This record gives sequence, structure tokens and C-alpha cells, in this order.
Amino acid sequence: MSGVLEDRDRERLKSGEIRWRNRARFARLRMKERGLISDISRRGVWAITRSGREYLAEWEETRSE
Repeated sequence: MSGVLEDRDRERLKSGEIRWRNRARFARLRMKERGLISDISRRGVWAITRSGREYLAEWEETRSE
């Protein structure tokens, strides 16, 4: 990720948490709430669901148009 993350992404928030970790955690939460990833996978594993695969396929179609 060194070529992707910017200095701002590595900064600490007021909570002390590093910005990119905070954003990733909330992105995971939102995907889980929408049923795009499984909520029963073990810690550190983001298992995509059937709905997640369908969403991704639709998203990829709109990007290629």
C-alpha cells in the first residue's frame, strides 16, 4: 500500500487511530450492513457474499461503459 496511501492517510485522528485503518474499518462495517460481505467470517477475513459478487459485477459493467 506504500504507493497508494498518502501522508494524510497515515496521520492519527483525534482518537489516536491511524486514518486509513479507521476508514477501512468503517468501510467494512457498511459493506457488512449491506450484505456485501459475510458477518460470520473470522477476524481479518472479508468474505464476499453472493450479493457482494452481484454488486461488484454490476459496478464493473457501469465502469466499462
